[in-house]
Amino acid sequence: MSEDIRHDEVRAPATSTGQLMLHLLATLAEYERELIVERIHAGIAAARDFDSSGEIVIRL
Repeated sequence: MSEDIRHDEVRAPATSTGQLMLHLLATLAEYERELIVERIHAGIAAARDFDSSGEIVIRL
C-alpha cells in the first residue's frame, strides 16, 4: 500500500518532497520564460519583414 503524502510535507522546503516540488516548479517557470523569450524574438523578426504600409519586405 502506498503512503499518503501530507500537504504540509509538500509545502515544506525542508523535506525531500517539498524540495522536489520546488525544483519542479522552478524548472517549469524557467521553461515558460524561455518560450516567452523565443516568441518575442520571433515576433520582432517577423515585424522586421513588414514595412509601414504592411507590405512584405524581401531582404537580400
